[in-house]
Amino acid sequence: MRRIASLDVVRGVGILGVIYLHSVVFYYGDFMSIDFDNPPLVIAVIAIMVLMGGIFGVVSGAANTYMARGRSAAGRRKQGCLHLVHAGVFLLAAHYLYNVFLGPHTHNFETGEHSYSLVALSIRNGGLTLPGIERLFEGSALSMLGWNLILLGLILSILFRDNGIRTMRRNRLILGVGGAAVVAVSVVRIYLLPMVESSIESGRYGLATVLSFFVAKPYPLLPYLAFALFGAALALSWMESRGSVRRMAWLGFGWLVLGGLGFLVIPQSIAEVDMFWFAKVLFELGIFIVLVCLAMLAFDRPGWRDRVPWLQRLGRVSFTVYILQTPLSELLAKGLDVAMPGWNMTIPAMLVFGVVNVAVWLLIIAAWARHDFRFSLEWLWVRILKPSSKMDNLP
Repeated sequence: MRRIASLDVVRGVGILGVIYLHSVVFYYGDFMSIDFDNPPLVIAVIAIMVLMGGIFGVVSGAANTYMARGRSAAGRRKQGCLHLVHAGVFLLAAHYLYNVFLGPHTHNFETGEHSYSLVALSIRNGGLTLPGIERLFEGSALSMLGWNLILLGLILSILFRDNGIRTMRRNRLILGVGGAAVVAVSVVRIYLLPMVESSIESGRYGLATVLSFFVAKPYPLLPYLAFALFGAALALSWMESRGSVRRMAWLGFGWLVLGGLGFLVIPQSIAEVDMFWFAKVLFELGIFIVLVCLAMLAFDRPGWRDRVPWLQRLGRVSFTVYILQTPLSELLAKGLDVAMPGWNMTIPAMLVFGVVNVAVWLLIIAAWARHDFRFSLEWLWVRILKPSSKMDNLP
């Protein structure tokens, strides 16, 4: 089964965005002085786009639906859909390891406190320092992707049974309506989010765990399950015709316009989970759908599949880069703290730090590609979750 080249390109773009934005946001030393009610334009733009993880929800939904439908067409529906569930469980386990040991810090805007992972905290303190228990109840892109794959596997198993793979239009409609319903219902997150912290404080860890998956920052199922469902509809459109992909692009443009209108009529509040946050979700969903559609129309045609091999290679190992980008950033920042104290107290300096971080990763990927990314997490993935095409035919 050949890979969809455009999805590797979009993954590459997405992980570059994650590296850059995480570098700019998480290492700004004057963070607490920002007026989040009236932020500078550059801060407002970064705040809107910082949750780049949503793009992986769309791409993952598309790539895994393509794989599951191919196996269903070959008479292996159960195997194809179970693979999604197994991959989701694997990502959920990786989520906890990532959050506790390797993830970036999070910020509580009410208390002004940061929550750090073990590696980040130990590097900053110069010795082994254990993270707080709250790290167990914070979300991540990995928890979002894990639950998305589990639920998508179950949904596709139902849609594809009894020759359901042939009813493309019905399947796209169900996935699209389901995605829109998830987006609409996700408004309840505004009211449920405070329960996460109160559940932790009162020792109700079971409830806190459930809520952490559905509503906790930064990538809860409400609304990010919708990103996977629209990604799944995108894959079915791609398999049908380029015209179907163009129609999906118009759908994405519609979400983007709704989000833009929300920015105009809702008071700006980049630090809160409120209706302005909901407008950001609509805007991000729209722009990610449009981006994937444009990539499909541009790169999935003869002569264009391998036009940007360096970006495709980066996309193929995006899981490894995502896991390791925080430890590398922490080491770079620690070195700069020693060499140039106060280096991170201005916004221009942080914008440059983001560029440097991206450049370092591009050099690492270029060197690693010569050795076929041996011992990367993707290299291990294909040995644990068989069959997988993650490392097939690297450009």
